[in-house]
Amino acid sequence: LFVSMEGAKHNWGSGPTEVKVEILNSPHDPIPGFTLAEADNLTTSGKHKVTWKGQGNLGRLTRKPVQLRFRIRNAKLNAFQFK
Repeated sequence: LFVSMEGAKHNWGSGPTEVKVEILNSPHDPIPGFTLAEADNLTTSGKHKVTWKGQGNLGRLTRKPVQLRFRIRNAKLNAFQFK
């Protein structure tokens, strides 16, 4: 999973940038290993691989229905893509 984002400029007085992604199962429960608490924070503008505790392999979720929950503070999400 990759995201393209733009962090807020510090001179905007907006505080630090935070982008995290959580993956939910079909009953809308966070999937262990992919929770917001485990998500690595993205803080700079650009394209980033999303990781949880340094791991970004989504292989065990292949062919399963999932939803994404984004926590975005002081940033703009431009796009996301599964690769």
